Amino acid sequence: SAPLYERSADGHTLKRCRENKSLNLRKDRIRRQLRDAKMKRVAAAAAAKKETLCTFYTWLGQCSRKDCPYKHDSEKVAVCRLFLLGKCASDTCPLSHSVQPARMPACKHFLQGNCVR
Repeated sequence: SAPLYERSADGHTLKRCRENKSLNLRKDRIRRQLRDAKMKRVAAAAAAKKETLCTFYTWLGQCSRKDCPYKHDSEKVAVCRLFLLGKCASDTCPLSHSVQPARMPACKHFLQGNCVR
């Protein structure tokens, strides 16, 4: 036979037909604890994302996401390659036009010792 459920003040009480033993299932409290633990994990993950730089914003100078969970730091935007060549005439260029060693792109071939420029 199937177990019978009764409503009690502390949540649900499950009566087993065999052996007539009652088992208290404090479902409401357990659900609340699980929900709170999940909310803490979600909040911690959101905080960790907010400290991580947005890849799109860093590389392109703009991000198309409306509610991007990542950090948009204007000090970390890449240097405009056209600006380095002296060809960027755009007033609305989203990339950086200030030359700083930390923002300079690393040439993969130079790092390998094969760059001819």
